[in-house]
Amino acid sequence: MSGIAAAVDALKSPLVALRAVEVLCGISVALQAMENLANLPALRETGTWRWSVLSQDFARLPRPMLRLLERVMSCRALLGLSLIQLSCALAMLAAPRWWWPVACFNTSLIFALRWRGSVNGGSDSITLITLACLTLGRGFVQDGPVVLGALLYVALQAIASYLIAGVVKFRSSHWRDGRALRRFIEGAAVGPPPEVLARLLRGRLSRAASFGVISFELSAPFTLISPHFALVFVSAGLMFHGLNAYLLGLHRFFLAWLATYPAIMFAAALLL
Repeated sequence: MSGIAAAVDALKSPLVALRAVEVLCGISVALQAMENLANLPALRETGTWRWSVLSQDFARLPRPMLRLLERVMSCRALLGLSLIQLSCALAMLAAPRWWWPVACFNTSLIFALRWRGSVNGGSDSITLITLACLTLGRGFVQDGPVVLGALLYVALQAIASYLIAGVVKFRSSHWRDGRALRRFIEGAAVGPPPEVLARLLRGRLSRAASFGVISFELSAPFTLISPHFALVFVSAGLMFHGLNAYLLGLHRFFLAWLATYPAIMFAAALLL
């Protein structure tokens, strides 16, 4: 417990919080880069996400831009970009510099475009937001207000993402009665056998699990009231995203949002 208290107390420092976000985001992007390398066969012309089909989304662009995109989106170029992304993400762990998150931001954006706007849902958005704020925070690390603003923006974006998701679920009768949760789990391609979980999530247990998810997401703004509540929230968040990774295959979400937790802890301590 004393170690946890010391870690929470250390996150009151903006530079410590910035470095914690940087390290966790670097790990997240490194794993994303390795996933991009594994997904390259699907991006070839013999794969399911071939450029000859997806290029139609950009047909209205000027011809010079289309030619540039064809070169950037080729498998050979994407292989190089994946290796650059991986190298820069690992460099963020070893030597904090503003140009590492810039490189990771641009490569992540290119891959998001290549996958028609998103590789894995909202994890791409929160990753890009975090990388952009890291660029500002690390680039103006001697300017206290800039570092402060970068951390607060990451924290508020993460809190808003939970809150909006909770409001949407709360307004849905299918989420309130547990049907939506069962459908997600039954349709999962990873994790334990869906029929086993479907039997477990029947009736009241299904509704209770849905209520727990909704309550967790709606409670996000309360993290700004107290660092103690923020610690409880991020602990619940680790379990929430861990289960999502195991049951639904949302592994990118785990580290993408974990990287925002030091900023949330910092914001809670600052506002208190």
